[in-house]
Amino acid sequence: MMLKIGFVLLLAIAAFAADVEPGFTPLYNGKDLKGWILVNGKGPGYIAKGEEIYCPKEGGGNLFTEKEYSNFVLRFEFLLTAGANNGMGIRAPYEGDAAYQGMEIQILDHDDPQYKGWLKPEQRHGSIYGVVAAKIGALKPVGEWNQEEIAADGRHVKVTLNGKVIVDANLDDVKDAAVLAKHPGLARATGHLGFLGHGALVRFRNLRVKELASPDIAVIDTVKKLFNAMEAKDSAAIKTLVMPGTQFVAIRDGSKPTASSMEKFADNIAASKDLLVEKMWDAKVLIEGPIATLWAPYDFHRSGKFSHCGIDTATLMRVAGEWKIAGLAYTVQTAGCEAK
Repeated sequence: MMLKIGFVLLLAIAAFAADVEPGFTPLYNGKDLKGWILVNGKGPGYIAKGEEIYCPKEGGGNLFTEKEYSNFVLRFEFLLTAGANNGMGIRAPYEGDAAYQGMEIQILDHDDPQYKGWLKPEQRHGSIYGVVAAKIGALKPVGEWNQEEIAADGRHVKVTLNGKVIVDANLDDVKDAAVLAKHPGLARATGHLGFLGHGALVRFRNLRVKELASPDIAVIDTVKKLFNAMEAKDSAAIKTLVMPGTQFVAIRDGSKPTASSMEKFADNIAASKDLLVEKMWDAKVLIEGPIATLWAPYDFHRSGKFSHCGIDTATLMRVAGEWKIAGLAYTVQTAGCEAK
């Protein structure tokens, strides 16, 4: 009998794991709240039961993940009761009000009569609370399960409810001084995920998260793709990574700068008979909205032999969610450096 029970348990665990999409990690182990921290809990706080975590009517407070997340895709299902109010904190600290010190994605039965006439658009379900209003019309009736996805990638926050995008926001577009002063958490780059309960029954299940590369890594990877395209002598790939009209500027051993267009640079690389390999290290990245700058030392090899070294500086712009090189300047020195 014990063997049979154990076998059934293993099958249940395997089925639970199989439901998680590739790249995603479950946030709930299906049995208890290990990995979660209750802050300012009320009554029983939150309860883990079967496939669900739920906030009972007499419970609430903030239930945060122990782990912090910067850039991620969070997926979950939730079921509201009449008038229920909760929230999903993102990039939130343990201290203070998560809706202001971090960000809160509202979870609310906003169609309940108690909210009629006074609820602001930026307080409706799915909104970045107090900041960006969500579109309406995607929330299912009370008592039905909803599917939601929250994607936070750098300054881009996107909320999808039951297959409909209801928020698609660039936080850098928030310019209202009063809003920015009231919501310092908009500037946070990392923090905890968490339920923000307000004494109403809300049920959650199928919680899973996929971490995304940090914006710094995405910028560095774009420049590395340029190096890979140079090594492959792929002029077409180079041109897809670089914005039209971009100038490449070289300063050789202290001489005057020389500039070439991106098109000429790509064609020269493709025509070269040498194997060209460039490597950089200890890259430093500064990102401000849709603009990024990169600084890194590099070394350069021709057909397997060390050629020269120097410093790469690149300016990149985010276009349609992807980084493109908008300018590249580099020094070239043949003495006083060692290949890495």
